[in-house]
Amino acid sequence: MDFLTTMLAMGERQYQSMRSARVGHFQQLHAGLQAWAAKTNEQIINCPKNNISIAVSLDRLAEKCNDDINEITRLGSMLFSRNVTGARVVPAGVNKIIEGIEFKNWGAHSSIMRRHYFNAAAAIGMQLHEIERFLSTLESTLPSSMIMAWFCMLTVVVVFSGASSGPVRDCYDVQKQQLPLLPGGFFMVDVPCSACLACGTGKLGCSKMVRCDLETDGGGWTIIQRRENPLVDFNGNWAEYRDGFGDENDFWIGNEYLHQISNYRLRNGGLKLCVELLDDGNEIHVDCWTHFYVASEYERYLLLLGIYKGSSKYDNFLSSRGRVFATYDNDNSAMPVIQCASYWQTGWWMNLQCRPEGTLNLPLQSSLSTPYIEGIFWRTRNQGLKHIVKTVMRIRPMNVRFDF
Repeated sequence: MDFLTTMLAMGERQYQSMRSARVGHFQQLHAGLQAWAAKTNEQIINCPKNNISIAVSLDRLAEKCNDDINEITRLGSMLFSRNVTGARVVPAGVNKIIEGIEFKNWGAHSSIMRRHYFNAAAAIGMQLHEIERFLSTLESTLPSSMIMAWFCMLTVVVVFSGASSGPVRDCYDVQKQQLPLLPGGFFMVDVPCSACLACGTGKLGCSKMVRCDLETDGGGWTIIQRRENPLVDFNGNWAEYRDGFGDENDFWIGNEYLHQISNYRLRNGGLKLCVELLDDGNEIHVDCWTHFYVASEYERYLLLLGIYKGSSKYDNFLSSRGRVFATYDNDNSAMPVIQCASYWQTGWWMNLQCRPEGTLNLPLQSSLSTPYIEGIFWRTRNQGLKHIVKTVMRIRPMNVRFDF
């Protein structure tokens, strides 16, 4: 009845217009899910007569989870907790009897379906920005086939964390409480939920997979950025940089997490930021800043930094201090003519002069479309500009002990 009332109120012309728009939205959704499937070694399930919903296999996830239906459907629960309501995870081989009638493959589109799959629909009235947000959320929930291997281990980590002596917000907490890491140094931490996720104020429960370094200079480091593969695209949009993106080796942790952990660690005197860079001459440069702080999304993730000290003997972030974050679709740079983030194919705290020096999210190499971008360069006082081929950015609390 609600649907009929809505259709009558809209009129035929508006309804037909929305039906036409859905064709383009379906193509956009299909392309996005196709790209996600390629990253996770899954497949789009061929349904040529279905122009509304799209099904993606979950074979790799099922393999890693030993076909445990409870673990496979966890993906749907995690998406729902991130405000995704138009998608379903359908496990294979689930039969249900209702009033004496048996339904085979309960919830699936067909009784002959023998694969676990994930389904999303391009509904009438859906907007392009909603599709982009959905794809970004899906990417951050299950970002790569390697993360899939650890997805099914989260129950153990959450249970262990629940029995810990306090909240686990970053890798310093992990090290302090001597919690076990997942392969590769990963851990699922809890952070205060942001307002945009519609969580209750002050609640924990918005989880984030982070990569830890518990060795360098006593450990306790949370890695917030890592670059080494020039093929991984860091020209993300605002939502991607807000939520985080990438794979286990090349990633941006997410500006919202940086803001939340910045606030939380004020109790420890703030955060220390260190960058470790490898140049094309195989020389390592290590530079650090005190009082690293990222403001809220409302304040456009403005960057604050304290005292600099490092091997480069030059503060490459000097012109980024006090600057707001910029991406190609939300360019907050001060240049009246050039949109700096779009021009340099990056997301960063762009300086007033629109110069690329010190911007660690630039493309690692030039391309035919952007021959003017030659990669990442880092200024040193004694050796001039150095061409960087690998980057790692780490943060940890400042006024803390490491003798646990």
